[in-house]
Amino acid sequence: MIQGRFFPRSRVLTATAVGSSKALLFSVLAAYTLLSPISAYGETTTPTPDVPPASLCAVKAPSFDELNAIVAIPLAEATALVTRTPGVVPEGTPANAETAAGITSTIRELVGCFNAGEPLRPFGLYTAPYLNQLFNRQGGFSRAVYDSFATPEPTDDPSTRTEILEITDIRILGEGIAGANVTMRYSSIPMPKHFFFSFEWDGNRWLISGILGEISFSVP
Repeated sequence: MIQGRFFPRSRVLTATAVGSSKALLFSVLAAYTLLSPISAYGETTTPTPDVPPASLCAVKAPSFDELNAIVAIPLAEATALVTRTPGVVPEGTPANAETAAGITSTIRELVGCFNAGEPLRPFGLYTAPYLNQLFNRQGGFSRAVYDSFATPEPTDDPSTRTEILEITDIRILGEGIAGANVTMRYSSIPMPKHFFFSFEWDGNRWLISGILGEISFSVP
């Protein structure tokens, strides 16, 4: 079973688990964040929900060979992810308007892919080291599992959509490195969920390099 990560569907990396279920977008994430010590974060505003449409999901999904090549890199040889003090989000400096727009676009496309029922395409929005971290221990994708992820599951039911409630504190953490606080609401979860997204600039756009927390976190 994939454990402790952030995905759009509840699917496991075994040929016997090719059937879909809608829970992994939050349930697997929750398993990860329960392992991450975090401290209190309070909402101070009443956000207006943003429901990114399926039409925003334009990113190309990695191919079967591309994805497995990334996963096959030994963890010790993979490019190091941005490090941080456990439980503490770097404070950084406020991002300019162009950077904030680019990061917002990536987050909205990610959720647009979730709302499109496209479980594979979001992987095109993650950095290779982050994909390696997510999947290396599972040993890669079988063709059956890859094809399962590659099969869209669209729905016309608006009640199943994921909503973005807030994207705040978009900040620069270093050269080509940024972060943002993101609050989402899932159709199956009554409480809004809070995350810290890390990003890296790949020369063309901001890609997701990590996701921290659920419920709360702190800055230095």
